[in-house]
Parts: sequence; structure tokens; C-alpha cells
Amino acid sequence: MGWFFQKKKEFDFGGELDRLEMKLEEAQYNIDNIQSQKKKILFRYTVCSLAIYTIGMAVWASRSSILFQHPLFSKLFRISLYILGVFSLYMFRWAIAWFCEKRLSRARMNLHKLNAEKRKILDALKSRKEYFETQALLEKYGEQPTLAQKKLSNAAAAKSVPGSSSSSSDPMHPQHWYDRVLEGLVGANENSENNREALICSHCFHHNGLASYGEKASDVRYVCLFCKAWNGPPIDKSLPSSEMDSNLQTNPSSISKGKKNNSNNTTQKGPNIISSPQVINASSPVRKAGKKKSKKALPTSPLSSSSPDASYNSVSDSFHTVAASVPESLTPTK
Repeated sequence: MGWFFQKKKEFDFGGELDRLEMKLEEAQYNIDNIQSQKKKILFRYTVCSLAIYTIGMAVWASRSSILFQHPLFSKLFRISLYILGVFSLYMFRWAIAWFCEKRLSRARMNLHKLNAEKRKILDALKSRKEYFETQALLEKYGEQPTLAQKKLSNAAAAKSVPGSSSSSSDPMHPQHWYDRVLEGLVGANENSENNREALICSHCFHHNGLASYGEKASDVRYVCLFCKAWNGPPIDKSLPSSEMDSNLQTNPSSISKGKKNNSNNTTQKGPNIISSPQVINASSPVRKAGKKKSKKALPTSPLSSSSPDASYNSVSDSFHTVAASVPESLTPTK
């Protein structure tokens, strides 16, 4: 008798809403697929059938004999036959369009039924569930009626943003019949808005431009211009090997300061290095010749800051050569 006292299993609102959400996505995808197939089929049928029928009638008219004794009647008969054939082709095209429209209306009715069922479950959820669970499920599956109000309230702010593109405010040019012919023959325009996905922020639902042709909006990484939130897949946190080079390039002031310090050190060390061998050579018997040679080899003028590297190398080389020739007993004590 334990089954008699068992509680009834509660209705799983989350699972049912997940199932309906998947069905709604499938229904919407089916509608988009039928619409694209309808456009392609009608365009290809119109162009191909009209071209084939026109070429066939031209070949038949050029090779057939005169049907009537009067040539004018013969021409009128061929023209009327051609017009009748074009009309029959148009009627067949209308039948194809009607069949595609019936499929489209059936898919739309299915989408409408799923939306009505979802609305019923949401109404039941509002009346039965607790507040926090209801709020979480409504934020996840609800229709969010405040979304349109947010867009309307932020429309003025979007217009006042500096640097925003003015192409959205321009009126769209109507598409003519020759545009459709070129699109069917050459291909879709990559810069057209119909062939590019919009970048909608997942936090504030603002429009941030369009993705590139053939690229999904979910794969684009960008920062929202309005709420400054990150959108798109996460970035790999592994740093590149050229991090130090980038830091040096971003801080050119430290490099220039280092160069100035090196040049100052060389100008300060230069006279001291030169003076030490001169003092040592003063006690030697050949001090005059040593002075003359040192004057010729090493000028007493201060080192120029324009080429600090070359002057420093020459001074250091001369110091080592002179210091090597002096005995250890004559080295100055510190």
C-alpha cells in the first residue's frame, strides 16, 4: 500500500521548456530553409525555362516552313504560340510558388502552436513555482518584454555616440529585378547586410556592427561599445614568446633613458681613463715622448655625445695597451 501514499510527481518545467526550446529552434530553421529554397527554385526555374523555351522557339521558327500562304499570318501564329508558351511557363511557376507557400504556412502554424504551448507553461510556472526558481527560469526561457523597451530607451544614446557609422541612418535602396538576376548569376554580395550576421551584445543587447562574410557572430571576439562587456569565445591565456619584445616596443622611453645614461657614463669615464696613464708616464724618463704620443693618439677634447659607443671603445683600447706596458710597481694605489 506504499504506492497509495506516494506523492504525485511534480511537473518538470525545466525539462519541458528545454524540449519546447529545441522544437522552436527547429521550426525557425525549417522556415528559413523553406524561404531560401523557394527563392532559389523560382529564380532558377524562371531563367532556365525562359532561356530554353526562347532558344527552342527560335530554332523551330527558323527551320520550319511557312504554315500559311501569307507570311504575315505565319509570323503572327509563331508570336502567339510563343506568348502562349510563356504564359504556360508562368502558370507552372505560380504552381511551384503556391506549393512552397503552403509548406511555409504549415511551418509557421507549427511555430505558432509551439509558442502558444510555451506561453501556457510559463503562465503555469508563474502561478506554481517559488519566487527565486521562477525568476531564474523566466530569465532563461522568458520572452523578456523589457528588451524592446531597452532598445527604444537606448536609441537616443546610440545616435549620440561619436564615431558611429551613419550608414544605418541612410535609407535602403530598393532591389530591382536586374539586381536579383546578377545575384543569381554572379553570386551573393559579400558586403550586403542580408549575407552577414549582426553582432548583438549578450549583456545589453545592443547592435555592434556586422560580422565578416561567411563568419558566425558567435565566433567573433569584441568588446561592446555600450556596456564594455566581452563577447565571443574566451581568449587563450598562454602568453606568446615575444612578450619581452612587445614590452620594449611599448616602452621606448626606458630605452632612450638607458642610452642617455650610457653616454653620460662614457663621457665621465673618458677623461679619468686618459689621465691615469699620463700620471704614470710622468715618472718615466721618456715622459715627453709619451705625452706627445698620448696627445696624438687620444685628443684631450671632451667626447661628443653623438657617437658614444665609438669613443668609448677607442678610449678603453688605448687604456688597456698603456696599462699592459707599465710595471705593477708603478700602478697607483687606491
